[in-house]
Amino acid sequence: MRFRRLSPILLVMALSACSSPPSEPVKHERTEALPTQLPPAELPTYAKGDRYIYDNPREEWTIASVQDGLVTWESSLGETRVTMFDPLLPPIAWKKGNESEGSRRILEWSGGLFPLKAGNKLTFKTSVQVKGESGHALFVWNCYAGNPRLVQVPAGPFAAVPVYCRRSDGHKLHTYYAPALNNAVSLVVTTPEGRETTRNLLAFEPGSGGRVTAPRVESLPGGWSAAAIANWSQDVAGLPRVRPERVASANPPVGLAAPSDRSRSADEVQNGEAASQRTMLALHPPTVVVPPALPKAEPAATPPAASERYGAHIGSFSTRDGAERAWPIYDRKSAALGKTTSYAVHAVDLGSPKGIMYRLLAGPASKAEARKLCDALKAEGAYCHVVPFKS
Repeated sequence: MRFRRLSPILLVMALSACSSPPSEPVKHERTEALPTQLPPAELPTYAKGDRYIYDNPREEWTIASVQDGLVTWESSLGETRVTMFDPLLPPIAWKKGNESEGSRRILEWSGGLFPLKAGNKLTFKTSVQVKGESGHALFVWNCYAGNPRLVQVPAGPFAAVPVYCRRSDGHKLHTYYAPALNNAVSLVVTTPEGRETTRNLLAFEPGSGGRVTAPRVESLPGGWSAAAIANWSQDVAGLPRVRPERVASANPPVGLAAPSDRSRSADEVQNGEAASQRTMLALHPPTVVVPPALPKAEPAATPPAASERYGAHIGSFSTRDGAERAWPIYDRKSAALGKTTSYAVHAVDLGSPKGIMYRLLAGPASKAEARKLCDALKAEGAYCHVVPFKS
């Protein structure tokens, strides 16, 4: 097994980290030159066989498969996780042998992290279900990216972007993401009680297969998959609510390098009383949307022929299933779409390198009606474009 070659000094650091359970705090320094030398980081590319080794405890995470915008990871300690291409988000599914198994879906979001640069913000709400529990728990995450810095870990020095996240149950997560490695070089988790766990990268080995880039889903933040987005009416609306602490200890707070229950001071939550309103936090205060001005009266025109129908193009997806799953999400989030009861998915060949994309259209309607709907959607801050509607 060949890993990235380390200098003798760094090799000693790596071996020392392996032999002592507690991981050393990450060392980093901000420089005047680094922020200008580190452009916004694009989404990572992955290949089957990519392998990352972390300390506290020593653990190897290897990519087992990359398919349909999802990455399956296998741990040398017997755990499996499924993540999206965005490496800063929590896994959407996990299994720890016979100990724990669960899934996570995203209900709402605002903002995005990629292309990753200082100042980017992301807020999202998730629904978590753990096998053996009849209900689901809600968690709200708030994340922002800081200024780039040089981070020294046993694997070497890396230019990294720190990303700070806080979960609504009190957990804090600091991730130092290195664009050169497509992943975190260091990660610090702090429990609500103030206990910290640090994990640092010991070594990295790229896979031998072809690199896979993140599929583009126009209506979602970069690196996200429609498979992670909940259809509220079908996925969670009928499930009873359970207290967050009942699932938190089995609920990995982040993606690849999150401490498991084998880590010192891992993701632990006491079973004491917790404020139930924490799970009911709104993502943002209500936003008042000013209705668009009524269009000026136009001279009467000849009514269009019955075959001239149009739709409001509201999103494009790499799969038909992704477009179908997205419609109820759009319908629920948009007041303008609430008055529209029909939609269609049109396959469009955009040529190389994009290939076939699946457009989600609201309609059919006349051209004037489709334009009016698009104006209302744009007033809400959404994308919309009027296109011919094919039957």
